[in-house]
Amino acid sequence: MGSVYAQKGEYDLALVYFYKTLEIMKQLKVKNSVAKTLYSIISVSIYDNDLDNAQQYLKQLQEVNKETPNKKIELWTRVSEALFLKSQKNEQDVERAFNLLKQIAEEEIIIIGIYGDVLLNLCDILLDQLRKKSKEEYLNEIRSYLNQLYEMASKQDSFWLVAQANWLLAYLAFIELDMIKAQHMFTQAQQIAEERGFKRLAMNISNEFDKMIKKSSDFKSLTKKDLSLVDRVERSGFEAVIKKIKQNIVYDEDLSAEKPVMLFIFNPKGIPIYHQIFLQEKSQLNDEIINEFILVIKNLIDEISKDKKPIQRILYRELLVILKSFDDLNFCYVFDGQSYVAIERVEIIISSIQKQSPVLWNKILEQCKKGEPLDPLNERDLMLFINSLFTAN
Repeated sequence: MGSVYAQKGEYDLALVYFYKTLEIMKQLKVKNSVAKTLYSIISVSIYDNDLDNAQQYLKQLQEVNKETPNKKIELWTRVSEALFLKSQKNEQDVERAFNLLKQIAEEEIIIIGIYGDVLLNLCDILLDQLRKKSKEEYLNEIRSYLNQLYEMASKQDSFWLVAQANWLLAYLAFIELDMIKAQHMFTQAQQIAEERGFKRLAMNISNEFDKMIKKSSDFKSLTKKDLSLVDRVERSGFEAVIKKIKQNIVYDEDLSAEKPVMLFIFNPKGIPIYHQIFLQEKSQLNDEIINEFILVIKNLIDEISKDKKPIQRILYRELLVILKSFDDLNFCYVFDGQSYVAIERVEIIISSIQKQSPVLWNKILEQCKKGEPLDPLNERDLMLFINSLFTAN
């Protein structure tokens, strides 16, 4: 329970449960579990900026390490000492913390989660140095440690860390104004989290992906000469994400239903065979805007077919757009809200038409091959069917 409350950022409650666990482990004389719990208390106390409490329990952990020397307890102790030094903020202690963490990062992997903590804290220190000195070398070192994290997590089949490493590498690409690579890394991170059942992590990655998409519109016309490295780092929000991942916070945002704007179905050549406007004031979307949108999506479909991307997301006139390819069909959903629920919406629409109305699905495929719109009767049936899905959800 302590870890659950820590993930929510509710540190007082987290500590209550960790203290209870500590007492039980002490009574049972399970030294490894005592050391692990002390490490958790120290980490949470530092997150909560209660350094006196962190120091008090660090002394206890150091005593356990003296009494029961083994590799795991020694590792928890050394990392705790490094984290406490880092929390002191002064340059000398931070340098000592960095050197200790760097040494640990080069040693044998004993506990994979601790190894992840070590690498993320190294990145955190380097990021602080980058902001102060604006040197590209710090960014290169951060990339090196994140690649190390990715490789280690992949070898150990730690898919939680693999997804997080991809998430952070996506931000590095964004900082370097490589939007295509950033989108690829974000998509990969979310996909891994989804496939492995880490729904909350996938939601967080998706929400950060949306933020990046919206920020990228401000960066499109800029080059590295226009913005300093520090400006790009600060505008990206990378520091906040490092903190979130380092503290393992995954319960920070709730999902809400999106507001639908338009839905299109395109064939592989970008010819629309169906479209539906959900706005009550349809005059807000005149023919000129719709035709412009169709041209944008046609170009995007060409990109997706080359790169074989099943899902793509873009920003169009302050609205988010999801484009999902399925068989020879391209479902394009324009909405205001969060992409995570919008992607689920599109997937529900596709599976529901297939399962509940196979005749209509076959008609859509038939018109797709012809490159012609649905006839009025089938168009009406599809509109009523889709409307029923929105009402049900």
